[in-house]
Amino acid sequence: MVLKADETGINKIIAGKRPVDAEMALALSGIFGVSAESFLDLQKSYDLAQARLLEMPDPDRATRAQLFGSLPVSEMIKRGWIDANDIRDFPKVEAALAKFFGVESVHQIEIFPHAAKKTNVASEATPTQLAWL
Repeated sequence: MVLKADETGINKIIAGKRPVDAEMALALSGIFGVSAESFLDLQKSYDLAQARLLEMPDPDRATRAQLFGSLPVSEMIKRGWIDANDIRDFPKVEAALAKFFGVESVHQIEIFPHAAKKTNVASEATPTQLAWL
């Protein structure tokens, strides 16, 4: 009654089935004298905690990000340099990359320091140039 919201909506918020939105945060702020930002921060913290409970840790995510960010994997597949058909088949792509670079594991792949003649000397080498090296 005080919030001018239906009981079903309030019960859903209490049960964690509905998030506290900006309008509800403002209404709660007026009633409890706590800033609306505090209610939204609590909702954000709750959402993040729920996601952490559901998210399975992936220790290889950082490795994949480094490899796929540093190397032109899709270009390497397209050119036939590595034996993989689908960039989303991570185990096969990682095995093919390890074979291409002659290492046992993708963790051992190194991007070598190099010197090359190029027009823009201040820019970093592109992923394609690094793969060629």
